[in-house]
Amino acid sequence: AQLRGGARVWFPELAQAFGKDTAAWWARDPARLAQRSRAAGRGPLPALFADVGRRDPWLDDNRAFRAEAQRLGLPLRYAEWDGAHDWPYWRAHVRESLTWLGEEIGGK
Repeated sequence: AQLRGGARVWFPELAQAFGKDTAAWWARDPARLAQRSRAAGRGPLPALFADVGRRDPWLDDNRAFRAEAQRLGLPLRYAEWDGAHDWPYWRAHVRESLTWLGEEIGGK
């Protein structure tokens, strides 16, 4: 109910990706997926890029993921910039994401 209330407009899309209840959400949580993969000894995890706006309602969740990624030794490039969880923020920072992706694919 809390997720549904906080993301009224996006809840249908969120529910498709993460599930409609807490159990389904936690099963798809990136930090928990990384924990399970690491515990199963599946080898190196892929490099990740994450960025978040300092006015994003999920800022604390992103910081928690960064902390868990660091604890697990995951290759994560993380950045926080001014902005919210909206198109102006994404448009302003898509270049960083694409540059990072190009470096990863192209071997730097």
